[in-house]
Amino acid sequence: MFYSVHEMLQGNFTHINKYHNLMQRFDKRKKNAWLRHIIWHPSGGGKRLIPLLGETDLFLKGVTLLVLLLLLGTIAGNNLFGQISMPEPDDGPGNALHFDGSDDRVIVPAGVYFDDNTFTIETWMNPHGLRGWSRILDFEESGVGNRVVIYTSQGDTRRVYVDVFNGGAKIIEFGAEDAWEEDHWVHVAFVVADTVASLYLNGELSALRRFTGSVPAAMRDLNYIGACSGGFCEAPVVFDEFRIWSDSRTEEEIRSYMYRELDTSGLTDLVLYYQFNQDNGTLIPDLSGNGRDGTVDRFALTGTTSNWVESYAMAIPKNTAATSITDNGFTAEWSPIDNGIAEQYIIDVSTSYDFRSGTFVPGYESLSVGLDTMAVITGLDPNTSYFWRVRADKSSVAGQGAFTQTQITFTEENMSSPGFALDFESSSTKPYNNIVVGDGVYFDGNSLTIEAMVYLDSFSNLNPLMEFGSAAYNESASIFLNDGGSSSFQGLPIFYLYDRTDRILRLVSNEKLPLKKWTHFAVVVDGSMAYMYIDGKEVGSSSVTGDFKPVIRTSNLIGGSKGGGDSPDIILDEFRVWSRPLSQDELIANSSTELNLPVQDLELYYRFSRDKGEGVKDYSGNGRHGVLKDFSFSGTTSNWVRSYALERPFNLSTTNIGASNFTANWNPPNGLEVDRYLLDVSDVISFSTFVSGFEGRDVGNVTSFDVAGLNRGANYY
Repeated sequence: MFYSVHEMLQGNFTHINKYHNLMQRFDKRKKNAWLRHIIWHPSGGGKRLIPLLGETDLFLKGVTLLVLLLLLGTIAGNNLFGQISMPEPDDGPGNALHFDGSDDRVIVPAGVYFDDNTFTIETWMNPHGLRGWSRILDFEESGVGNRVVIYTSQGDTRRVYVDVFNGGAKIIEFGAEDAWEEDHWVHVAFVVADTVASLYLNGELSALRRFTGSVPAAMRDLNYIGACSGGFCEAPVVFDEFRIWSDSRTEEEIRSYMYRELDTSGLTDLVLYYQFNQDNGTLIPDLSGNGRDGTVDRFALTGTTSNWVESYAMAIPKNTAATSITDNGFTAEWSPIDNGIAEQYIIDVSTSYDFRSGTFVPGYESLSVGLDTMAVITGLDPNTSYFWRVRADKSSVAGQGAFTQTQITFTEENMSSPGFALDFESSSTKPYNNIVVGDGVYFDGNSLTIEAMVYLDSFSNLNPLMEFGSAAYNESASIFLNDGGSSSFQGLPIFYLYDRTDRILRLVSNEKLPLKKWTHFAVVVDGSMAYMYIDGKEVGSSSVTGDFKPVIRTSNLIGGSKGGGDSPDIILDEFRVWSRPLSQDELIANSSTELNLPVQDLELYYRFSRDKGEGVKDYSGNGRHGVLKDFSFSGTTSNWVRSYALERPFNLSTTNIGASNFTANWNPPNGLEVDRYLLDVSDVISFSTFVSGFEGRDVGNVTSFDVAGLNRGANYY
């Protein structure tokens, strides 16, 4: 369709505001780049010339258009004021390359691509099928065995997997913990930093491994994208934005650059960069400036497969947030995409973090909301966590939109004391029960407190309570409730701090955690000293030999360790992280009550006050909600359970003291229905031995009891 200046001045701008989200991005490689910003007319057919000046007033746009047309008329002659034919719009992400999974491959020239143990590989991919062990990348030094391989899937798991070899010896081998979804764009990044390897999916850490050895800075001459030298490894994938860096990109850098094409000026760490923006031919220019152009090999280069195709990578809504939260619903909100065209937005709402079949909220599986950037979600249950995500959609690339980062929203509670806790099922084999915690600094250098209510079922395994670190650079704090095995440390909690990969603290308790009873456990770092407490009693101290840096920590687990380990055999309640050292008196006070919010310096607070759901709410106000991974959510283990953590008798006192007897008195716990009380009496403060007949003695539902048969002049506890 064509428009004259007269027609445009008569009001054919009516759709501009409605379709302002269809603005096209300037592409230096397109012809007529000086006519770069145009709008697709909603009635179909042709294009109208509309220069878009950001958020400029519509009137100014119209005036600017008229001036430009008059200028063009001067240049091109009066025929401009008849009909104007414009080139096709540049639809945001540009093009991509479709690999058929049969024999398609991209050959990359020989070169030194990996600078020892410091590099990053990242790309957007859209798997349109599943072929186990097919390649994202396979770079090798022939005849030597120096090889870096990234697979699209470990077998049929749909989990990205990595193998790295030095001279034929495998030094890195691990896979993502999260699976990709077929026919949707996903961003993959593999980072090596010193002795730590990390995998990211859509900008979020999915897996981490520490390793020994080095990745040689070798001249690699058998280099392929989407294939390998031996065959039977071709990937059924569409690729876009393939990059190799000579530095270890942080999570923040990955997220910052993944949503757009790169302006390569000043990017000295860029080793290889393929935009895949061609629409024909067999040459892929290397935009890093290093001249390593790729070769498209064995492609049909015709039709919609095995060819250059339209890309919908990077077209992702952002700034998602939930508002108007009630006990049965909330409003989901997001920002429109700023890279490409959206014809509709689609939202999913589920009770599961992985959106598996059967967990979608009725009516909210792939629900189209048109071009609205909000959706009112209703019909939910109270006290429950809900997971939701949004994607953009366009008819020419229907269904390919990448998902936003998953959001967790908690409906309002109607719980009363004693609330709930979380039971972890002990296991030395995967999958482990654990909680994945959101990113954050958490610790203000050498000034921190970590505390929790713990019910330890057994001394089996290592019982990892937590590990918070910064992925590629470690900087971790970790607590193990048991040293495991038959060592002299069995049953003794251990607390570690690392500055990068250097250990600056190893603090071991001098007392065991009691079994099968709720216990308050805490560690405190105050400058150059660290302390450990069990039920308010100091049970160990040690010096800190370095600085624990206040970096953003992106690898955070409760009930697990990224470096390996097992699931703890515990029930957990009232987990708290502070960015200051708490005093012993504060710890004692905290051991018997929920916190009265808000509280200064509280970085993370999990109350576990719900009875269902795969998320745990952060009550600190910082929004670092947790995701429960691999819990069974059935029965009395690996599930939510009733908590007695804070429900303990208080105001203990002694009356009627005689030569061989006394009366023990206590007040009942607040808000808890009690069936019976169990009484311990010992002549040692550690309760390592008991008075005969008074080890867990069932005294019934009373609040005082006479203890007799004691020795004159002795101390009793």
